[in-house]
Amino acid sequence: MPKAPFLDLIESLPRAGGALLIPSAGGIVAEEAADLDGRSRDLAAALSEYGLAPGDRAAVVSRDIGDVLLGFLAILRAGGVPVLLDPGLPPGDLLDALRSAEARQVLVEDERCLAVVLGLRPDLPSLDLAMLCRASPGVLAAAITVADACAAGARFRSEEDGESEPPALAEREAGTVALRFARSAGTLQSSSLTGAAVATGARAFVDCLGLASGETVAAALPVSDPAVLVLALACLGRGARFSSLPSGGDPAAILGALRPEILLMESDRLTALRDRLMRAMRAEALVAGALLRLALAEGGRRGAPDLAAGRLPSARPWRWRLADALVLGRVRAITGGRMRALVPLGPPSDPSVISFFLDAGFPLLEGASAPEACGLVAVNRPDAVRPGTAGKPVPGLTVRTRADGRLEVEGPMVSGPGWVTSELSGRLDADGYLVLDPRS
Repeated sequence: MPKAPFLDLIESLPRAGGALLIPSAGGIVAEEAADLDGRSRDLAAALSEYGLAPGDRAAVVSRDIGDVLLGFLAILRAGGVPVLLDPGLPPGDLLDALRSAEARQVLVEDERCLAVVLGLRPDLPSLDLAMLCRASPGVLAAAITVADACAAGARFRSEEDGESEPPALAEREAGTVALRFARSAGTLQSSSLTGAAVATGARAFVDCLGLASGETVAAALPVSDPAVLVLALACLGRGARFSSLPSGGDPAAILGALRPEILLMESDRLTALRDRLMRAMRAEALVAGALLRLALAEGGRRGAPDLAAGRLPSARPWRWRLADALVLGRVRAITGGRMRALVPLGPPSDPSVISFFLDAGFPLLEGASAPEACGLVAVNRPDAVRPGTAGKPVPGLTVRTRADGRLEVEGPMVSGPGWVTSELSGRLDADGYLVLDPRS
């Protein structure tokens, strides 16, 4: 009997050769997926020893994708159901989420969050254990060890409980493998992720981005978004390297060290990246002012025919080659110089910002993601580009617009039967490209 896609995805992690790339003050630290998988098995055994039983729910509250991945895998391997919580939730919402989820255990990112959870302990009768995620000397930031555990009345499994085996992951393919709580439209909302939807969402990332083994993928997206978890699983399962960039700050400095082939980011951060690149080039006297403008104008002339035909610019006239050698290539080098897909997700940016990246030779492929679709909803492709839109829906996903403008989605990457309302608003144009409402 063939393995279910979700089980195959999880079991591919230790053998595919992928890695997490963790930016740090000393540079980029690589953590092999096989090591992460091994630690998840150790943590799963520890969680079970602390009393996590098959079917119990355990929460993960962290901004570190290493913590989130480790907790997600460990809880699954212990037979539990991971509950993914936004670390930015205020204490009242955190209490409501933990109470609604009936979480037996919680893994938190730091002492501040641990103090908040322990302060809520009297109102959480189901909570047995809080564990602190902390970096010990010489240990990667993703490490969660029993030695770091702070128990809130730990419920150890007694000998009378027996040694029941956790349910096989394959048996949970169609069922819920994770819950998510986040604030949306001013209210705390929950959603479920099924194994089939996670596996299909991961496959959509691989197919739509052409993700290949050995490539480096960077994501400047909130770790609380399930799309980041699904993207990380897709990368590690494909044998690629994945890095989650910290929110805020200057991504260009990290990108220069990472040299990613693919960058996904929130579309509202695209303007800041443009401004950062412009400042860097103006700091070089030889490429300042008029010369930069001339080079970008040449890039615009070169790209116009291809863009009008609905594809990324590929022509290489001699004037553009000269502009690229003197100026434009140096602009792209600031972000590593290897990028083959720059994917802003969300409402369209200002047309001048979009034009800057296309004229500078960046392969800009706008898109949209939603938690309800376990990742991508739509994305432009190199041979099907329409600037200012989020591209066409990913294969297998159907999109329609409600009367109030909200988008509904249906397909194998959507957890739940029938149509599910997303957080996005917009419409499909006459050619099937998704046009998002700027307020999405």
